[in-house]
Amino acid sequence: METTIKIELIISKILKGLKMLGFIIVFTVIGLLLGLFLKEESSYIWIGVITVGWAFIMGPWAIATFIELAVGSAIGQSIKKV
Repeated sequence: METTIKIELIISKILKGLKMLGFIIVFTVIGLLLGLFLKEESSYIWIGVITVGWAFIMGPWAIATFIELAVGSAIGQSIKKV
């Protein structure tokens, strides 16, 4: 019984980590697309809009979302300049 509870806890933590990794990938790719296809000022506006919207859903995790979007956008803008 005790072993089953420990295994379930480990699986739960692994799944939570995979979910967070998924968010990192998704928001970085969205930021990349914003940076590639929009002007710099427009991408900043959309990053703000997405971050505020995400704050209503996930609360303080919106700070991480902002960072992920900004990193993706910076990568997209640097690719666009090349």
